[in-house]
Amino acid sequence: MIEKKLQRGFTLAELLVVMAALGIVSIAMVGAYLMQAKLTSSEIKLNDAQIRVGDVLADLARTAGQADEILSTSDIGGVTYLSGPNSVILSLPAVTASGNILSNAYDLIVFFRDDSNNLQKTVAAASGSKRPSGTKTVFKNAATFVLNYEDDPSPNLSDWFTAEVSTDVVTNAGSQNVSAKMRITLENK
Repeated sequence: MIEKKLQRGFTLAELLVVMAALGIVSIAMVGAYLMQAKLTSSEIKLNDAQIRVGDVLADLARTAGQADEILSTSDIGGVTYLSGPNSVILSLPAVTASGNILSNAYDLIVFFRDDSNNLQKTVAAASGSKRPSGTKTVFKNAATFVLNYEDDPSPNLSDWFTAEVSTDVVTNAGSQNVSAKMRITLENK
């Protein structure tokens, strides 16, 4: 005699249990994806801020590396600048477009934090210098810009200074401060 094997399928209850389990796993995966996206966004903002802080310090270090001296005070375009805890005036030899140094000619470059908490770079170029005169914003929303000179009461006697720049970054985890500090030496002094 031939025996018949019964083929058994899934019951409706079994299918519903599997569907519910897949739904729960899908919801958990979407939640994990959204959380990771928020963390990545925060990390990108913090990394971008760290790069911008580093770039402004590198610009200041490059400029100071070419400077002959730090000036205590200078009048540029009717504005009097003072080297102090929030600004530095650098005197650099003027250079022509072909790279030759102009004798007895100096460009003045001032880094300072303005009333809107932006870091500005003002250039007063000597006649014939390749550097363009003017003011430009080199960093927006600086929480701090602090300079400490080797010779604190007289910045013009200093061969080096430290500069610290920081900014506040709003992330999904709240506001975080990003800062960097660098010792900067006047190489031509």
